[in-house]
Amino acid sequence: MNLDLPLDLERELVSAALAFRAAEPWRELANSDYLLVEDGTRGARALSVLGNGGQQYGLQAYAAECAMEWLALIDQIDAMPTLAPTAMFELLDGESLELGSKKEADTRDLARLKRAGYQPALRTRMAWPMFRQFRPAHFPWHVEEAAARRLIGDLARARRWAELAPGLEGRDPDVSVVLRKLPLVAADLTTERAWTAADLRWVPLKLPAQRSPAPLAVDAAELAAWRKLPRKAGEWLWVDERPQMMQIRGEAGGAPYFPRLAVCLDGRSGMAFPPGMGPAARPYGTSAREALGQALRFMKGRPAEVRTPNMHLAGALEPWLRQADIVLKVQKEPPELEQLWAMLG
Repeated sequence: MNLDLPLDLERELVSAALAFRAAEPWRELANSDYLLVEDGTRGARALSVLGNGGQQYGLQAYAAECAMEWLALIDQIDAMPTLAPTAMFELLDGESLELGSKKEADTRDLARLKRAGYQPALRTRMAWPMFRQFRPAHFPWHVEEAAARRLIGDLARARRWAELAPGLEGRDPDVSVVLRKLPLVAADLTTERAWTAADLRWVPLKLPAQRSPAPLAVDAAELAAWRKLPRKAGEWLWVDERPQMMQIRGEAGGAPYFPRLAVCLDGRSGMAFPPGMGPAARPYGTSAREALGQALRFMKGRPAEVRTPNMHLAGALEPWLRQADIVLKVQKEPPELEQLWAMLG
């Protein structure tokens, strides 16, 4: 991950952030006053200006790969059960500007601002621009060059949108996002002039198909080792896999990520086998498959059944268990598995 931006680009990025702050677009836009930006065949990105609530100031830009799903999720979040702590970071893809205090900035932020020749006046609110990039299964990190260039353009788009929005009829950010139409602009719409209503198209939110993890590819050699183990009738294992809210440093200065931990329990005794763990970005179910392999080697046999409370995990593991001649069942989580996760959490 190359975070060394050209000096002229750093200066342009900081300048765009300061122009955004000076315009105070949050005075005219609520957080849910989304602006969509065409993004070729990928669909549309979404911009959200933060600050109307007086808590967090800046801009969030969601990539087309997650934008529609994310807007719908945020719209319904108050009515949903508590999300897993990692749910946001598993989905988010995009960039952001946050305007905060010096103590919130890290050494890379401060060095960037110093190179750009920026030093805020004393007691200036929201004085320190911080630029972040979001990638699925990773924690927010500093922007790369392509992300910085997108953010510069989006900061200018947000300013034009804030100028235009107050005079538009029918705009109501308080209506559920799935029930209203959202403004869409072309990717090449200039920000060198003020926008008019004719520059916008109003489109309904188009939700993507439900995400479903891909079945894991089977390693023939390891599967053969599983099949050589004697079958143990009447035995079963529980397996589950969940992301863990802990930061692991990315390689070569890259974004820190969170791991996926898999646990495997003996169905009769409730004894836990050694867990499997790996980066969240690798294929879903890999940690669970590794934990199962360790359990089979430990018990020196194949159970008649493997049970999991997670239907998505069952789909990922299905090729392995079918070819190993092990019955796979999706069942409600037993108390001992629930207790183990509580201890690990």
